[in-house]
Amino acid sequence: MSPQCSTVPPPIGWNAEHPLEDRIRFATSEAEPERLVEEIQAGFEVGHLAQDQVEHLVVLAGQQAHGLLETAEEERLGDLLRRQPVAQVYSRLLDEDVLLAADDAQVPGDSQLVDYRESELPQVVGRTPAQVQAIHAVKVVFDGQLVGEYG
Repeated sequence: MSPQCSTVPPPIGWNAEHPLEDRIRFATSEAEPERLVEEIQAGFEVGHLAQDQVEHLVVLAGQQAHGLLETAEEERLGDLLRRQPVAQVYSRLLDEDVLLAADDAQVPGDSQLVDYRESELPQVVGRTPAQVQAIHAVKVVFDGQLVGEYG
């Protein structure tokens, strides 16, 4: 998947990507996008960024900070799941622990946690926080798995 801001497109007339976009997209820790938001705000305050640019960059930084997976992150997740086929993680977005599991991993039957299989995660990538929360709520109610979009 090519890196892009799926929620808020770049402002009209903004032909070149802003240098902060690459820094946000290729952040290696969750703290990095948060620090970049401070730079974005400072750029706005001194007139280097317009309001629509700020909105675009802040949404992009928020997506990155919330752990929406880009290609590089998917590779890191794949490496994690090869080493540890089932991983319990806390999701700040969902405010609860979930299990990330390789597709062929055995998840403990007595687990009360919702599990997300490696093949499901690309379907969550690029969704808004509200969409991710809605997907999660449906998984909880139906004890199900994402199999694809209908239609």
